[in-house]
Amino acid sequence: MGQHQQNIVQLTETERKLLIQQTTSGQWTPREVMRANILLLADINGPYAMQDKEVSKELGCSESSIAYRRKRFAITRSIEDTIFDNPRTGRPTIVDGSVDAHITMIACSTPPEGHGRWT
Repeated sequence: MGQHQQNIVQLTETERKLLIQQTTSGQWTPREVMRANILLLADINGPYAMQDKEVSKELGCSESSIAYRRKRFAITRSIEDTIFDNPRTGRPTIVDGSVDAHITMIACSTPPEGHGRWT
């Protein structure tokens, strides 16, 4: 007997077209494409309308990932909030662009006298 599916995904025709176009255009990262495919396969109005187990087998990801994306879409009703990660807080980077360019310049130069290469 099938398990009752929570957090039903119902995409509009416009949302479905956007997801299909973006998954085939190559502009999204593989992670974002996977998330979009989860929504497309879980859409009850779409041509596939799969359960979580079927989507898991089809895409090779965990059922908890699928359940999380379903829940996130049900709460936000936004493709952007479901597909893309939230900005992360944390320590700012120490090495900025100028320091990185300087390190690259040194690494590409000839090593010091008596050494065969940079370590």
